[in-house]
Amino acid sequence: MKPAAPAPSVADKAAVLDPAKRKLLFEHGASINSPVDKLKLKMQKMQDEAAASIPAEAATPSKGSSRSATGAQESATGAQMDSMLAALVDFKLHISEKLDHVATKSDLQELKTTMSHDTKVLIAEAVDPLKSEIHDFKSRLVSLESRPAATSTSTSSCPESITKTINKLQATVNKFDPAKRQAAVLGWPDLGAEGRIKVMTKFVKDNFSNDPFPSFGNYYTGPRNDRKLSAASYIEFITEQTRDSFLKQVESTSASMTAGRKPLTLKKARTDFQKERNFKIRKAAELIEASPQSQGKSVKIEWLQKERQVKVDDAVAFVQPLGDPCGTFQAPFLDIVLPS
Repeated sequence: MKPAAPAPSVADKAAVLDPAKRKLLFEHGASINSPVDKLKLKMQKMQDEAAASIPAEAATPSKGSSRSATGAQESATGAQMDSMLAALVDFKLHISEKLDHVATKSDLQELKTTMSHDTKVLIAEAVDPLKSEIHDFKSRLVSLESRPAATSTSTSSCPESITKTINKLQATVNKFDPAKRQAAVLGWPDLGAEGRIKVMTKFVKDNFSNDPFPSFGNYYTGPRNDRKLSAASYIEFITEQTRDSFLKQVESTSASMTAGRKPLTLKKARTDFQKERNFKIRKAAELIEASPQSQGKSVKIEWLQKERQVKVDDAVAFVQPLGDPCGTFQAPFLDIVLPS
């Protein structure tokens, strides 16, 4: 079976028609899309124009006019050839422009190789420093775990080798905690979040209108998808110094914030670092109290400024120095470990 012949293009169809039918074909919806069709059409048009330019007498020349007819035909043929050459040049330029935008297989392979190399370099730059740090940390941890515990009279709830680093980092982070600029408001009755905001706004506006106007908010507890209003709200100032000045003015004047005739308490808000320290020393006291070593004895927290302590009767069982987020257990409670 012979393969089916390709469908004729618009220009092929037009070539077998007389000029009047060709004109009718293109004027009633025929489209010319490919460069080849355009070239064929242009060449056919030039042929028609060249034929039309030869007078009827030239088509059937007499003996006396044969030379002039021949000259007219040669002139028309030369003009036709020039037009065809110009059309071919245009067609060649069109094809060259198309080829310039075509990516070859070798171009794609080169792009793939370049992208693979660049990706490997970026990953190496990001991961290699971490590998070094993890290796160093593991070595230090193994060294710490190999130390005999019998020679110690106290044990820190943080690894000793990184306590100083943690303290420095925590102090830096603590400077940017928003709580450093906040005054906490406690003792609220059941007003709701919006009711609290209205009370705090009115109090500041009525008593401290000369100060830069602060912002107001509420603290919440619980997971993000189930947040609940906590017992405290806050007034946030531009700087820590402005917050401290506000609290001093409240203490030195008779201004009192109330909600439903219930007096409210204003004080410095606790930072996350302070909350963590409080949690650790309270948890240490709970674990010490549950230990068999302290059965039948009193366990209490000494909230000293420079060094907080948990005492069992009069003996110090846990020490938390100023700036230490963890603390240190003392003998005979060295086996107790605080949860992280």
